[in-house]
Amino acid sequence: GREVSVMCDATGEGRTRGQAWELDGVALWPADAAPTLEPGDIFRARVTGADGFDLSVVPVPRGTETA
Repeated sequence: GREVSVMCDATGEGRTRGQAWELDGVALWPADAAPTLEPGDIFRARVTGADGFDLSVVPVPRGTETA
């Protein structure tokens, strides 16, 4: 349920601040949950689960983020 910042790497996949490229897992979200995100975009997401080192997240609509 925690909110984190995520940088989009590809459709439905990105990394949080704590996930290093090619070393740690990734943040994954349903592609249809944020169809306008492009590589390099940074957005807020709510963590919904984990599988090994990968996080499942859901993008948070702008204006509804928590501090």
